[in-house]
Amino acid sequence: MGDLITLSAPGELVRLLEENDTTFTALAEKLAGCPVEAEITARFGETCLTSYERKMLLASLAGAETACWRSGFLRMEDGRRIADIQSLYLPGRIPDAEVRDLLAHTGIPLGKALERYEDLHREQLTADVTPGERGALGVRLAVRCSGRLWLGGSPVALAIEGVHAWFCEAKLW
Repeated sequence: MGDLITLSAPGELVRLLEENDTTFTALAEKLAGCPVEAEITARFGETCLTSYERKMLLASLAGAETACWRSGFLRMEDGRRIADIQSLYLPGRIPDAEVRDLLAHTGIPLGKALERYEDLHREQLTADVTPGERGALGVRLAVRCSGRLWLGGSPVALAIEGVHAWFCEAKLW
């Protein structure tokens, strides 16, 4: 059954996500062949963590006092949107004030903002083919995935992506 799913573009993306520990942003840039940007449509500077988020981000460790949330789209440099995105990050676990400021006030993708840290890696939590599912603006999705980003031994963020079908089919077909 696992071999059958890789016969499709969405299945190939799921395989790539599961085999790599890089950020989704880095993988998207590799597939797109160009830089990607985030179009942030909503953000909360301080928000409470749900019990699930507290568990996933090991909130009992230092640096989890405040969480910030961002939502929007990942797009290629020509403006075409390639994925719906949401992220929840813990600014208290990001060592550099410049990175915290970039995330709070710009449209830099989470993965791109954090890539300066050598010990950054993504733990893939889910990666599912989603035939027939629609994204935030009715765009057909191919894959819905989520990951936990780590700096050293501490989780710093949760990221959720809904990859647009056209992108998956164009870049992996």
